[in-house]
Amino acid sequence: MPLRRPLTLSEWFAVATKINGRHRGKRDERAALLNRVELAIGMSMMVTFNVETDLDIANSSRGEITKIVLDERETGFTPTAPIVERAYPPACILVKMNRTKAVQLAGPEKNVLPLVPLERTL
Repeated sequence: MPLRRPLTLSEWFAVATKINGRHRGKRDERAALLNRVELAIGMSMMVTFNVETDLDIANSSRGEITKIVLDERETGFTPTAPIVERAYPPACILVKMNRTKAVQLAGPEKNVLPLVPLERTL
């Protein structure tokens, strides 16, 4: 019987980039992830799945990245470097949504919500 546990980052990447036997040598467009994801403060973003439809955080909702909170395991961060490569996904990204019904959080400006990396099990 298979174990039911979350995949590790390397297992998730292996599953997501697995090449289908019929398309050997070609990229599998349904499951392929990029080796690198570029994020920047001020960058426009779009939600690509339904997070919380009652709050308008759903597929095709748009916003702008206002802050990137790094994983606590990251070391050697230089805030003045124009490009920073990290070993772990960010702990969270603060996004100012163009439209949301979410309650105003204490601290961030209006419509700013924290989004955390998605974790799925197969």
